[in-house]
Amino acid sequence: MNRQRTFFLLSVLMVVALLLAACPAPAAPSAGGGEEAAAPAEEAAPAEEAAPAEEAAPAEEEVVEIEYWQYNFAARVDAMNQLIEMFEAEHPNIKVIHNSDIPYAEFRDKIAASVPAGVGPDVATLFYGWQSAWIDAGYLVPLPEDAFPPSMVAEQFSPMVQASFVDGTLYTLPTAVRTLALFYNKDLMEAAGLDPESPPTTLEELQQMAVQCTKKDADGNFEVEGFVTSLDAQDHHWFREVLVRQYGGQPYSDDNRKVMYNDDAGKQAWNYLLSFRTELGTGDNDLFDGATNAFLAGKV
Repeated sequence: MNRQRTFFLLSVLMVVALLLAACPAPAAPSAGGGEEAAAPAEEAAPAEEAAPAEEAAPAEEEVVEIEYWQYNFAARVDAMNQLIEMFEAEHPNIKVIHNSDIPYAEFRDKIAASVPAGVGPDVATLFYGWQSAWIDAGYLVPLPEDAFPPSMVAEQFSPMVQASFVDGTLYTLPTAVRTLALFYNKDLMEAAGLDPESPPTTLEELQQMAVQCTKKDADGNFEVEGFVTSLDAQDHHWFREVLVRQYGGQPYSDDNRKVMYNDDAGKQAWNYLLSFRTELGTGDNDLFDGATNAFLAGKV
């Protein structure tokens, strides 16, 4: 990035006071010109020892500001605010400016506009799928190895951190994990004559129950969607990391350099994913303002 700020203060400012000892005053000279020798001058009182100079107060450390951006997602905002509070307590000379007011849909455009202009963040949250593009665009610089030694990274992070290395260089660190789960509406299952306490446990059962829960009016319009796939949202995770493996495939080669799902397992997984929209006709992500909102409204 164009702006670089120091994250760790590696030097300590020390003030050394040099104390100079005062020399004793010389004796007064003898009085001259009289027949009688003048009485010897009284011995000069020793000079008082000079008080040591007051030790200089340590210089105040300069406050370093770090600007951190993340897209607006309430759970992440709250979690990061707590971490920032802990960090600033441990590093009182570092102030974190937390900008989390950017909607997810606008986040990449904001980065693309601000970083080349030199007004972007020092640290940002990004979806790991953006990493390669951001490196190619010059938005990311490698994390310094002295601050993030490979041994520490391997010890403190799960194997998923390997996705943060590009050609052996560490650019990012994971802060969250996407956990896939199947949400279902018990009321709609009960209305369809299904046991709401017995959700589907196989891929076939999911298809069957989705069909049973689907409800359309006389014109064929959806009143209730049995199951909706969001191919333009996050269902690619379900396809690659779950369905491909369930059909006996492997999404990527062991060294993560080759896509492997262009095989029979990948085709079966893809056809299964499409079946809800095509042959089964259990839902349409374009309806009810998207699958998530439809689920919240009791339409899925």
